[in-house]
Amino acid sequence: MEISERQIFFMSRLVDTIHHATSDEEYEKNKYYWNTIGKNILYSIAPGKGYDTGLITENALNSDESERTSEHVYGNVNMFNVLLDRYREDKRVNLDYLKGNVKYIVPLITATKYENNKLSGIVKNMSAEQVWNMEHYKKLNIKLKWNKRVKKRNANVTNAMKELIIF
Repeated sequence: MEISERQIFFMSRLVDTIHHATSDEEYEKNKYYWNTIGKNILYSIAPGKGYDTGLITENALNSDESERTSEHVYGNVNMFNVLLDRYREDKRVNLDYLKGNVKYIVPLITATKYENNKLSGIVKNMSAEQVWNMEHYKKLNIKLKWNKRVKKRNANVTNAMKELIIF
């Protein structure tokens, strides 16, 4: 997977932001500020809106194109906090780490706008582990299919995502 200079620029900014956030003596007081910056940088890292998994929800497949959107599976605030925690643990969240893992950090599934809104609300109250296990999708009984419009089935589809695929 090729990573552009633009992406590298924002990955470097993310590493700097993580470093500064962990150095902030009043982090808890400023958490909303740091989450906003981290979320916005993650949006900027992804080409377009993110790395498409090639998956689409059953409802999105059967809906009008105008009702579809790209759903950030893990949520950018959630992923920023995961990266922040990992950095606090071992400081290995650096440019090389981001380059090697970006497609797992910002995966996308095509969903309806309604589903995206519901998923966003549920994810706020879940741990990163629950989100990685796709419990937000399971809670809403969302089933996935391979999107025929996507030519390539991407390698960033996790086992938890595969469990939700119906044929």
